[in-house]
Amino acid sequence: MIDMGVSDEVKSRCRKIREEYKDARRYTRQLKRDLESRVLPPLLEIRDSGGGFDEEQLELLEHWIDELDEFETRIMHFCGMILTQYNELLSDEYSGNTIPGRSTLTSILEKLKQKLWIEKRGISDDSSLFSILLELREEVKSVEAQLVAAQGAYDRLTSPSSPDSVVVALENVRNLLYDITRDDSGPLFDKVEETHELLNAVETSLNKCARSIDGSSDSLISVLEKVMCTGISMEMIDGIIADWNSLARKHGISPYSLPNCHASLRDELDGNVEALNKFPEAEN
Repeated sequence: MIDMGVSDEVKSRCRKIREEYKDARRYTRQLKRDLESRVLPPLLEIRDSGGGFDEEQLELLEHWIDELDEFETRIMHFCGMILTQYNELLSDEYSGNTIPGRSTLTSILEKLKQKLWIEKRGISDDSSLFSILLELREEVKSVEAQLVAAQGAYDRLTSPSSPDSVVVALENVRNLLYDITRDDSGPLFDKVEETHELLNAVETSLNKCARSIDGSSDSLISVLEKVMCTGISMEMIDGIIADWNSLARKHGISPYSLPNCHASLRDELDGNVEALNKFPEAEN
């Protein structure tokens, strides 16, 4: 009812001003989010809109960027090496095989293929490159433990030098049966012979079981070794993660934020912090 005495031109202009105001509010909020998403080391004094860095700060900033540039190159080379080494696992050659841990490992590798060092800001820690490397470490560690367990099972079955192995226990049972009778006929002899035949069946099954664990190209140990024998060791992965954590501690930030810190430092050095320059004006 109030608009009845207002011309269409005025109402149209008011609607336009209202939309422009909403756009300006959205723009201001985006600038604020951009500023809040910057990750800078606490030791670096953040310049204000009209300031800059003194010579000492600039030298320190350049040193940090050079250091992180080198680490970025190292990380991306390492990721490329991982994908190259595990390429066979990702290929169709093993798509029909049931490889323990393959599904999880393949999922991790697929995520790694999509990752960059510096990504869009605001990405969750769980989706970060650092998080994926941690997942890879745990999966490789798990497969290593599976391989150790498989080798232990094989030794427990077949090792002639282990008093606890099944093959030694089988031999001990045979020797005890030999001591029961010296006769070569009679009911007792027949019963002992029947028991020996049953032991032969046990020994045949034991040999089949041992070959299933280790003894052919598709045995349990061979399948696990296809996952492990990639040239990527736990020591290499641990070294990368340790250095990543060390750099994050040096800058006083979370390791998940290290790539964004790198990007923020570059922006500071290049003077490309657009939000920092435009935010005061946008607030007015």
